[in-house]
Amino acid sequence: QFQDLKAFTSVLARDSGLDLDPDKAWAWLGQGGFINEDEETGSSGFNLHQVKQIGNFLNDLNAPGVLEQTNEFYLNLEGATLFDKARYLGGEIQKIQAYKRDGKLLPVNNEAFGFMLKLLEREHHWPGIIQAIRDATEQFRPDPDKRTLIIHRMLMALEAMIIDGWVTARHNTDLPLKDLRVTSIDIRANTDQQKLSTT
Repeated sequence: QFQDLKAFTSVLARDSGLDLDPDKAWAWLGQGGFINEDEETGSSGFNLHQVKQIGNFLNDLNAPGVLEQTNEFYLNLEGATLFDKARYLGGEIQKIQAYKRDGKLLPVNNEAFGFMLKLLEREHHWPGIIQAIRDATEQFRPDPDKRTLIIHRMLMALEAMIIDGWVTARHNTDLPLKDLRVTSIDIRANTDQQKLSTT
């Protein structure tokens, strides 16, 4: 059954425009982190956090992601082309810019990705990155849920940028790592049968 699941992830990857064998597709799904045409992280209607939760749900592990294993970040736009693309938002079509390389997109005008692009031009380590995120979200402090959501989107953008190759991330052993795993639960086990058996 596990091999069938791996084979199916290859189909999911192909639907997202990637040609991967089952093992690489399984790693792709488990790692999450890809930027789709709608300028969001994730695939098949699931955001990056939810894709990672599916992996944790299937294997009972809460393994550290790329953000928890690295602490030094550099933009990698080599070989990328900046181009204009259309974005549908709020009932209208807007012209935005995006980088394209090897079939992957990085939207420049998207709030989270644009913020990370500008930030990583000047900051390369967690202390400066975290402080910039705090400063940018300070205005939302009266609404903690909204602030948390925005911070979460910024971190998902950074993770997707790393996994898609837009950012080179390394572990500098002279600097501490950060555990930035989000503990919210969006994917839950079905308990319908348990409820029926207790009634």
